[in-house]
Amino acid sequence: MKIINKKKRPDVLSGKTHKVKTQCGNFYLTQNFDDGELYEIKMDMGKSGNCQKGMLSAMSILYSILLQAKVNKEILTKTIKRHLLGVSCGQEFYTNGEKHTSCLDWAAKQILKELKKEIKIEKKEEKEANLKEKENE
Repeated sequence: MKIINKKKRPDVLSGKTHKVKTQCGNFYLTQNFDDGELYEIKMDMGKSGNCQKGMLSAMSILYSILLQAKVNKEILTKTIKRHLLGVSCGQEFYTNGEKHTSCLDWAAKQILKELKKEIKIEKKEEKEANLKEKENE
């Protein structure tokens, strides 16, 4: 039974990997894009134990499935804000003067930046389509 309409993963995606030094070691967030839209994410902690790597991998897969299923970006944004933003592990750190309560808090902020850009573009395109539609009436 097919639950979601997931597009087949392209052979090549463009992306970027962020690296940040934390109290627990280096944390990596890779964001891959398809046609300019966030398609998948991967979170990894350098030299961490299997349990932590496994949890980050599982979370990455779940959020990637949501992205690939084209879940409404505003709903996804609210979900990330509710469940990742502000997660604390007692190992806070700073980047460019900004406090992060955990690796997941930092990753949430990076993902939210991308989603915010995409929502802004979608709203602009929707507004332009509505204007064209009114002109054609």
